[in-house]
Amino acid sequence: MKYMRSMVLLSALGLTLFAVIATRADAAPDTVFHLTIVKKAFVPDTLTIPADETVKIMVKNTDSLPAEFESNDFHAEVVIPGKTELPVYVRPLKPGIYSFFNDFHPDSTGTLLVNAPVWLLIAFHGFRLPLELIMHEAATEGVMPPQMTFTGLNFDITTGATALLVAALSARVYADWRNERGAAAQDELGAIRTTIQAFPLIAALKEIVARATGEAGWRRQRPPLEPLTAEQADGLMAKLAAVGFAIKRAA
Repeated sequence: MKYMRSMVLLSALGLTLFAVIATRADAAPDTVFHLTIVKKAFVPDTLTIPADETVKIMVKNTDSLPAEFESNDFHAEVVIPGKTELPVYVRPLKPGIYSFFNDFHPDSTGTLLVNAPVWLLIAFHGFRLPLELIMHEAATEGVMPPQMTFTGLNFDITTGATALLVAALSARVYADWRNERGAAAQDELGAIRTTIQAFPLIAALKEIVARATGEAGWRRQRPPLEPLTAEQADGLMAKLAAVGFAIKRAA
């Protein structure tokens, strides 16, 4: 039960951060991309843009003759006079493949690849949290071996819980990557990652969870892996605090 309380605490925190920061990501300012028309053809002929976000494509026509950027897939139609650059606004699109063409020269075509943001892909792994809780209940009822659950030192559940936290932090970077806050957030995440990677990775992550939840059992490892020594653990916490990632001991 004590582990389940810890995981519920972590997941609740992750969901809260995820909801708040993901909302900020959706409210991100317009993104600008560039496309050039050279000898009636689009360069590049494939453009990758983020999903669910208004995008501005600056289309530059280097030819003397006019061109018309058009798409039946996302309903855009803009005439670009020769030697001119004009914006084409693309409404928020779902992940997928969309086509566009030069209506004055239909053989000249291009593709718009719309990708889901990285933070959303990370958050998807949160499904492991309820799955592992169900497996724990199954082990309690004797339906499956406890070794397959966190009570048997199988800590796959940490993937589900931390995915929500990591997704929230990633969404913060995604929301601000076009301004100074994004660069600062990326630097902060990089400093935290470098600090943790300076120690045995699994042991360091377990130490962080143990400190945050107050549950010493998180430090246990299967041989030949070993937990951090007291000196290493204190050093890790001190270095994390130095880069702005202080962890308060749970009551």
